[in-house]
Amino acid sequence: MQVTKYQQLACPYLSQLSFGRRLAVEGIAMSSRRLPLAAFGALLTLLFAIPAFAQGRDPKIDRRVRETLGAGAPTQSVIITVETGYRPTLRAALQRHGDRIRAEHPIIDAVAVDIHSEDIVELSKQPWIKTIASDGPVTSTTLGVDPSKTFTQINQVDGQASKLLQTSASTLRDTLGLPHVATTGTPTGAAGIAVAIVDSGIAPSDDFAGRITGFYDFTQGGVPTAPYDDYGHGTHIAGLIGSTDVRLVGFKVLDRVGQGKTSDVIKAIEYIIANKDKLNVQIVNLSLGHPIYAPAQQDPLVQAVEKATAAGLIVVASAGNFGQNQKTGDPGYTGITSPGNAPSAITVGAAMTRNTTTRDDDVVAPYSSRGPAWFDAFAKPDVVAPGHNLTSAASVSSYLYKLLKTSQVTAKSGQSLLATPA
Repeated sequence: MQVTKYQQLACPYLSQLSFGRRLAVEGIAMSSRRLPLAAFGALLTLLFAIPAFAQGRDPKIDRRVRETLGAGAPTQSVIITVETGYRPTLRAALQRHGDRIRAEHPIIDAVAVDIHSEDIVELSKQPWIKTIASDGPVTSTTLGVDPSKTFTQINQVDGQASKLLQTSASTLRDTLGLPHVATTGTPTGAAGIAVAIVDSGIAPSDDFAGRITGFYDFTQGGVPTAPYDDYGHGTHIAGLIGSTDVRLVGFKVLDRVGQGKTSDVIKAIEYIIANKDKLNVQIVNLSLGHPIYAPAQQDPLVQAVEKATAAGLIVVASAGNFGQNQKTGDPGYTGITSPGNAPSAITVGAAMTRNTTTRDDDVVAPYSSRGPAWFDAFAKPDVVAPGHNLTSAASVSSYLYKLLKTSQVTAKSGQSLLATPA
């Protein structure tokens, strides 16, 4: 049996069963000469009894969709990308079948829809269908790992972490070659710069006074609203970004427990592209993601990032936190998450500076995802930056602040802060 190139690109998140099936098929071919014709025929009958979606992996359908098809899910949330000009055709076909369209993404010629699973394989046969991708969850931390366990694990990597948080001032600015404390006379080069933070929100505080120039809640359809952050990650990121001259525009795509949908992130990116001049946004920060389920050209989130870059925006994405085996602690590779695999994104991994200003002792944080990117073998991340035990702003009412009680510190001004893996 010929194994296609797509079959050979098995994803690192696949179970051993997938590899075992392929080896078993090859084993049948190798040993068939020694089998009686009747026995070999029986084995072929068993082989071709495998469901159609398991026999040949349709390159239009991403890995997560295939897995849920195999699990027998009656419906799926997917993002279907079509050839230019075919969105009305797709819309009509979906409506005839009673599938619920949740959003349209004109910038990537795609539709987000809750579809009957039985329609997916048939739909993929249409020549104008490019890809059927999962509209799966995105998250800001470790993609399904309990943040409290993650922080405990990180603290174990550096035994002085807690002590450093309590007794040492941050050396981040010193490490970057900046004055330890910025004053009003310190040049920042940040005048007129605005950053779109696509995350869980931004909680207003004195640190952000006059700096949050817009806020849109895409967990509620993208409505403009007063800034808030019930999860806490976006606020932490906002506190680490830029100087006091940098303006912030919040795009809430993650809910109170740090979960969101891929389509909501894409909608936020589309809004930023369409309104970048009105919002005066130059940079988009995406400290979130999901596992890579398909090559970059077939990933809707990656394609949205590519469109943002083409529109003149600078997109910064996190590499992910899949850098080591959770059980053995051994380093791992190809753990980059989407959209960190976007060719045009500046993908950032985390470095441990050991709270010193010299770079001689800096190392890549063990949990930070290493490359290359799966499927495409892109050299990612592009850079690593201080990202371990960084103290930043926090909302005392947020989920993370309450969860990570041992990570709470208090600034001299009385403002509550939180140190979490960024």
